[in-house]
Amino acid sequence: MKNKYDEIKEKQRLEKKSRTDLLTGLLNKQAFEKEVREYVEAHPTESACFVFIDMDHFKDINDTFGHSVGDQVIRETAKKLQLLFKNFDVVGRFGGDEFCVFVKDIPRDTLIDRLRFAVKKMEQEYTYQGGSVKLSASIGAAYCKRNTVGYKELMDAADAAAYQAKDNGRNCYIIKDVE
Repeated sequence: MKNKYDEIKEKQRLEKKSRTDLLTGLLNKQAFEKEVREYVEAHPTESACFVFIDMDHFKDINDTFGHSVGDQVIRETAKKLQLLFKNFDVVGRFGGDEFCVFVKDIPRDTLIDRLRFAVKKMEQEYTYQGGSVKLSASIGAAYCKRNTVGYKELMDAADAAAYQAKDNGRNCYIIKDVE
């Protein structure tokens, strides 16, 4: 028979499990959306940016080295993103090799510096059992000076910007200003 303390701990464990991506420990897509929506509602006058990160050539990692190495690369990418973005920003994994970050209250110039640095840090060559794959990131960002834009509009603009970054040769970022 569980005591009240054990029940509370179990409830907290299950709640955390339902909000996180099992592979990375980052927020899952649903929890990410909920946190961003709540923040935007509570802080309508602050600037913000929705960042969509798609790993370039990730399929080559799985095809060349196998899925266990691919999983390790996903975990490493998640750790990099947690280091690149501040503790109060929201970092999540949307699935596969796609990640999202919601950057709170950031001037555009600071955002540019941070995205430039992120592109540089995400670039890495993986060598394993005689094979080699160069991994990088295409990053799309939807920036708004005030949180008057809805979640879906921000996400769609960031996603479109990430596709544009891929079309521009990958390993770069594109920022779309959204009003």
